[in-house]
Amino acid sequence: MEEMIFRYMDTIRDHTVNTINELTEETADVIPPGFNNNIRWNLGHIAFIQDRVTFKMLEEEMGVPKIYKLLFSPGTKPANWQFPTPSLTELSAELTDQKTGSESF
Repeated sequence: MEEMIFRYMDTIRDHTVNTINELTEETADVIPPGFNNNIRWNLGHIAFIQDRVTFKMLEEEMGVPKIYKLLFSPGTKPANWQFPTPSLTELSAELTDQKTGSESF
């Protein structure tokens, strides 16, 4: 069962990364009416939360850039961003690196 869960997680991560490759930077920054966040925020949030949970359990320093906490932690939103945000290429690389890094555990 555990192996099946990890395969499913890999499939979802692959789908997420492949979807990034189909987006434009402009599309990633659109905030739909009634929502606080955009696609870029959601991708960064995925990377930040997975890293936080994983490294907290390992009692190690997080692997994502420290700025991710200010940009993508719960309660944040693009309307309040005061720092440059990572490009889609950077977010894709971060999500891919997390997946390949998890294979060594």
